[in-house]
Amino acid sequence: MTNDLMTNKIIIAGGGTGGHIFPAIAIANAILKQGPQTEILFVGAKGKMEMEKIPQAGFKIEGLDIAGFNRSSLIKNIGLPFKLVKSFVQVKRIFKNFQPTAVIGVGGYSSFPVLRFAQSKRIPSFIHESNSFAGKSNIMLGKKATKIFTASDGMEKFFPANKIRVTGNPVRSVISKATVNREEGIRFFGLNPVKKTVLSVGGSLGAKSINEALDKDMDAFENNDLQLIWQTGKPYAAKAKERAAGRTNIWAGDFISQMPDMKNSNGMINSIAFLAIVIGGVGVLNTMLMSVFERTREIGVLRALGWRRRQVLGMIIREALLLSIIGGISGIVFAIFLVFLLQQVPSIGEILEPKWNIEILLRAILVAVSLGILGGLYPAYRATRLQPIEALRYE
Repeated sequence: MTNDLMTNKIIIAGGGTGGHIFPAIAIANAILKQGPQTEILFVGAKGKMEMEKIPQAGFKIEGLDIAGFNRSSLIKNIGLPFKLVKSFVQVKRIFKNFQPTAVIGVGGYSSFPVLRFAQSKRIPSFIHESNSFAGKSNIMLGKKATKIFTASDGMEKFFPANKIRVTGNPVRSVISKATVNREEGIRFFGLNPVKKTVLSVGGSLGAKSINEALDKDMDAFENNDLQLIWQTGKPYAAKAKERAAGRTNIWAGDFISQMPDMKNSNGMINSIAFLAIVIGGVGVLNTMLMSVFERTREIGVLRALGWRRRQVLGMIIREALLLSIIGGISGIVFAIFLVFLLQQVPSIGEILEPKWNIEILLRAILVAVSLGILGGLYPAYRATRLQPIEALRYE
C-alpha cells in the first residue's frame, strides 16, 4: 500500500472467527501507525463475533444481514439469496455514506458483497488470506483484486500468481511486544504457577472434538497433578464451566479476551489507587486544614463547654474518614470515565479491556481512607491544641 492510501478512508470487511477478526485489527492498527489521519470502518455480519470484538478494539463497525451457506441443512439456505441481495443494498448505502478509497477483505462471507461492490466501482480492493487453504469467497474475489496478501507460500493454486505477496499473518503489537511472564499469566487465571499447565485453544469458536475429549477425561488432570486453561468457544462454554465448577486446577471460558495484556488488571488497580490518592487523600488533607483553621471559634467553644481533646480529635478524624470515602468514590468514577475515553482511541482500545471487580474498588477506597487518616491527623492534632480562650479572638 502507498502512503496516499494511508491518508484516506478504508473499509475492512470480514470476520466470523478470531482467525479473521484479530488479523484485521492488526492491519487496522498498522495502517493508523503509518497514516494517523486515515479513517477506518469495519463491515461484518450481524450477530457474529466481529460485532463485539471490533468495538472493543476501538473501531466502528457496520453490520450486514448476511449468512453463509449451510452445508448441513439445505432447507436453511432458502432465504440466502434474499439476504445476499439485501446485503448488497446495505453495502451500497455504506459506500455512499463513507466514500471509501480502498477496501480490504480478510475472509468470511461478509467480505464478499463488500469487495464485489468495490470491484464493480473500480475501487482498489485488497485481500488478506490467513489460511493455507483459501476460502471460497476469497478465491472468487481474488480474480479482480488489486493485490492479495497471503500467510504462506504456494497460494498460486487459488489466486493469480502476479497478484500474490507473501506477508505472513499480521500480529497485534500487544502480543508481539508482550512482556508478561509465565507466573503472571498463570496467576491471571487463578491457577498455581508451580504446577504444570495445559492450554487448550480450539479456535475462537471452539473445536467440538477437542472439547468433548477434554470433558471425557477431566479427572485425569487432577489425578496427574495438572492444570488446564480451557478456551471452549461459546457453543460449549456453559457445559465446560459446569464441568469445571469446584475444580481449582481448571479454568474454563468461552474466549480468552485478555490473553495479550494480562498486566492490565494490576495496572488498572494501580491507576485507580493513584487517582484515589490524589482525589481522596490530597483533597482531604486540604479540606481538613481549611476546616480546622476556619472553625477555630467552634472548636474553642466546644472546648469551653467541656469537650476533651480526645472528643475533638475523634470528631476531626471521623470527618476526615467520611471525606476520604467520598474522595475515593470520586476517584473511582473519574478513573472509569478516563478509561472509557481511552478506549475510544483505536491504538489503546485494542489492549485496554479492563475488568472491574470488587477487589479494585475496595483497594481504591482503602488507599483513599488511609490517605484520609494521614491527611486528618495534623489538622486533628492542631484542633486539640486550641484552648477555649482562643475562641474570643474570632468574636
